[in-house]
Amino acid sequence: MKKLRTRFTPSEILDPVLFEGYEIQSLKHGNTEHILYRFPSKEHDWEGCWTMDLNTAQKGVMKYKKYLIEGDTETAVLSV
Repeated sequence: MKKLRTRFTPSEILDPVLFEGYEIQSLKHGNTEHILYRFPSKEHDWEGCWTMDLNTAQKGVMKYKKYLIEGDTETAVLSV
């Protein structure tokens, strides 16, 4: 029986990217060495999701900011 030898390297937390007043967390994945960015995702009820594409993260932030503005407006209209 062969033993699998894998090297697990811890991920490295990088400096966050500031975009439109929102701090996008970033890290370098330990095993793949990909740079990952965390952003709020509409598809997951605005929970934080990870992507390798900074542009995708920035678009997610813009959608989230729009949701926050429209959400406050909708709440105000519903309460009247």
